[in-house]
Amino acid sequence: MHIDELNRYKLFQNVKIEEFKPLENQGHSNIIYLIKTQKQKYLIRKFQITLDRKKEFSIQKKAFLKNIAAEPILLDIENGLMITAYLEGKQQTKLNQHELKKLALLLKKLHKIKVPQKQNNFKENFTFKEKKIKKAFILLEKEPKEYALGHNDLHDKNIIFSKNSI
Repeated sequence: MHIDELNRYKLFQNVKIEEFKPLENQGHSNIIYLIKTQKQKYLIRKFQITLDRKKEFSIQKKAFLKNIAAEPILLDIENGLMITAYLEGKQQTKLNQHELKKLALLLKKLHKIKVPQKQNNFKENFTFKEKKIKKAFILLEKEPKEYALGHNDLHDKNIIFSKNSI
């Protein structure tokens, strides 16, 4: 992606872009860029794999309204990118008890977001090389089913910690 390509978006017309660079930590399914203007910072996610990005954008809007995610600003399916507000903070690989509890409560909020979707059978995504995993799924299958929205890519690079929020 090149800085000149941003002119096609109304958001960046007649705006001086002070900084445009790929982030140091990249995801698996996107190339992520930071854009800095005089007034605001943005993230551009240039898609690398095909997913239902319209649904993703819709879910991110709902998550933003619940203070769980960055504000989604623009989705360009044709050019394969999404622009969101930039959230200041840091990624952490280790959490203390307080941070872990805050993250669990945040995920609880995420799981309560209602989205019309088909239910996934996650068992199909695993190979049972370890007996412990197979045993865990056997135990889970005995429990009552509760379907909820899941993050599906929850790891430390997708969680931003700031002073007051996650």
